Amino acid sequence: MQRLVASVLIQTDGRGTRVLLRHPIAASPSNLRSIAQGLLKPEERACAMSSAGPGLVVEVVRRAPDQCVLAVSGELSVPSPGLLTRSLSKALADPGRVLVDVSRLRLGSAAAVQVFASALAGAGGWPATRLVLFGAGAELARTLTALRVTSTVPLAADETGAWLLLDRRPPVLARHLDLDRDSFSLRRARMFVRFACADWQLDPIRDDAVAVASELVTNAVQHVGPACRLTLRYRADALTR
Repeated sequence: MQRLVASVLIQTDGRGTRVLLRHPIAASPSNLRSIAQGLLKPEERACAMSSAGPGLVVEVVRRAPDQCVLAVSGELSVPSPGLLTRSLSKALADPGRVLVDVSRLRLGSAAAVQVFASALAGAGGWPATRLVLFGAGAELARTLTALRVTSTVPLAADETGAWLLLDRRPPVLARHLDLDRDSFSLRRARMFVRFACADWQLDPIRDDAVAVASELVTNAVQHVGPACRLTLRYRADALTR
């Protein structure tokens, strides 16, 4: 099954707030290599329990009604993000505010670090769901920064700094929605964009964003394949003096 990836970028700068169209691309294995796969199931509405996979271990360090601290250890490579995606998705669903200790995480593949940004976007992102990493080694920190993961998922030096970042809005907000080829896809896409604009306080450009997303999804479903992923990104590049 071929999936199309389409995205709408909402940008705020000195010229105001604009909706920018990102042309869709076919989601071939090479194009999606850095996008973690995994959908949140209804029954996965609890903070992740300790779990392990080949070369990777995810543990619950602390859990409170409104927050959760996880620790990830082992090697993070392209085949391993499935376990991490499921664990992050559970924690982001409930309680929704998650810190991840990555001090014992080794980097096996640079592309695999996108699992953090993808899991957060799949869970809806800021403000309802928040994710902060801390304790990364030098190589992992450089990779997270170079691949712009830290633009949506902040990185702190330690847990104390991570708690402070948890309440701070990231430079880029993102969320995505997977759609099938059915009669409800367009309606779901429109509702998805409306809710995002409400959460991000972008009511003045809501109608434009809905119109752009509607066109993208319609073209994707009709002409490309049976499934697509709609991604919204909001980047606020405010110029101050």
